[in-house]
Amino acid sequence: MKNAFRVFAAVMLLSLAGCLALPQPEQQAVGYLKGHISIGPLCPVEANPSDPNCEPTQQTYGAYPLSVYSVANNRLIAQVKGDENGNYEIMLPAGEYEIRNETGMQKVSVRTTINPNGITQLNVDIDTGIR
Repeated sequence: MKNAFRVFAAVMLLSLAGCLALPQPEQQAVGYLKGHISIGPLCPVEANPSDPNCEPTQQTYGAYPLSVYSVANNRLIAQVKGDENGNYEIMLPAGEYEIRNETGMQKVSVRTTINPNGITQLNVDIDTGIR
């Protein structure tokens, strides 16, 4: 009986060791999309020096998000907004994307590639239409 138990225990340990050695599925490669969003004009007349009330704020950047669509299936993947300085950064699976902004006077639509472990720089200018 003890020998049967030992054989059973040995088989179970070998089976468990084999399971632990199975290859794990590969994680999907990711990269980063980052850049700066410029929004303007925000006042009908630009002054020199500029009027602080006519500079974009966190709320301004929040009103003009960038939408990230997968080129493969035209599916919305994410939206990203600029920080208080207009800078943004988002981690995405490697692949082809279309970056859109549809809230400005002239719609933005730019295709870009996210490379594995890379950084893709994309600056975006948004025209508010204020004149």
